[in-house]
Amino acid sequence: MNRLEELRAKLRKLTAEMRQITENPAANGEHSTEQNAKFDALKAEADSVEKLIERAAVLDDLERRAGGPQVVGSGDARFDDLCGRVSLTRALASTFDNKIDAGVEHEVSTELQRRTGRQAQGILVPHSVFLERRAGQVAANNVDGGYLVPDSYRPDLIIDKLRAASILAQLGVTVLTGLMGRVVIPKITGSTGVEWIGENEEANTTKMQFGQMAVSPKTVSGQAVMSRSLLMNSNPSIESLVRSDIAKIVAEAVDTAAISGTGVKDPKGLLNYSTLPLLTRTGADNGKAVTADELIDMTAELDIANSLTGNLKWLTNPKVVREIMKLVDGEERYIFLSQLPASLLSYAVGRSTNVPSNLTKASGSDLSALIFGDWSSMITGYWGGLDVLANPYSEAAKGQVLIHVFQDVDVGVRHIESFTALKDVITEA
Repeated sequence: MNRLEELRAKLRKLTAEMRQITENPAANGEHSTEQNAKFDALKAEADSVEKLIERAAVLDDLERRAGGPQVVGSGDARFDDLCGRVSLTRALASTFDNKIDAGVEHEVSTELQRRTGRQAQGILVPHSVFLERRAGQVAANNVDGGYLVPDSYRPDLIIDKLRAASILAQLGVTVLTGLMGRVVIPKITGSTGVEWIGENEEANTTKMQFGQMAVSPKTVSGQAVMSRSLLMNSNPSIESLVRSDIAKIVAEAVDTAAISGTGVKDPKGLLNYSTLPLLTRTGADNGKAVTADELIDMTAELDIANSLTGNLKWLTNPKVVREIMKLVDGEERYIFLSQLPASLLSYAVGRSTNVPSNLTKASGSDLSALIFGDWSSMITGYWGGLDVLANPYSEAAKGQVLIHVFQDVDVGVRHIESFTALKDVITEA
């Protein structure tokens, strides 16, 4: 038994003795002088024990928080190892049960805050989880969470919800983590010039020109309700399920913003850059079906602009992929059927319903986007980790914990000329 439990046991014993005196007065119904003196002595001792319990609880909590190995120096491998051991459900459960050892989680959170200079509202966890608002998950109800607490559990067979495919990671975008404040990334916009000169002729003086791309944190937030029973009693732990679900949600949110974000509250998406090179199309005042010639022209446009390099890939939605697969030559033979959906003109194809299919142009509506370019030129930046704030009070009467999640992220493009796009592709419904 640890010190805290010993003190609590002692307090219970003192309380029982005080209750026995109170409930057993002398024969005349009054407490004797000796009983009153004994009660006062027990009360004074109980008050002293209560103070000791309060101090022991603080020390116990600090020791529990410091239970993880200390992160020192710049050993990224060591820190990565600790991040891999972080349990979201353990961190959440520790908010209402101080017997749970969440030392690793608190140590990683402290280190993330130190590295980024950002103060967490709750506890920071690495960028592998995210959360959206949804109905409360309750272990007593199978649909709302009980299926996660069966007698024989197979997490490898969990049935996930249907989601839009997360695509940015597959496309090879550049990811920056642990950012601090507003980040400015320089870029070369003009190179030093050279020229041929004759004998005794002086060359013209030229110099390199520079520009910059800035990213600053945009906050995306969500919340969910999870039952205390679900967090404490899942067998096995629902950790992998919670983390997987959250990771997919944050990836989907970043994907959507990177492709078509407005730049107001969310990051500015590629399709909303006014300087994005759009392929010139004839007969497309209200939109137009894509043609084989236009696909060839899109790759050629980057080649002409000296941009046909890097992580070159296509990105569109399944509707456009279907239309391209149906393109035929003069003899009604499918042109690209042997390549799609994996590749097109020797470049990989990424497809996701996060790519809009509801764009408009003049009287045209429900138009889709098709993008081709070097995706390493796109940068996604993350500040700190995932900020998780557990609120065990708002839903306490229901035995539930309200979880708030905050993530700071931004998206930028180093060279917009490394992309070309169509934003007015007509597809079948």
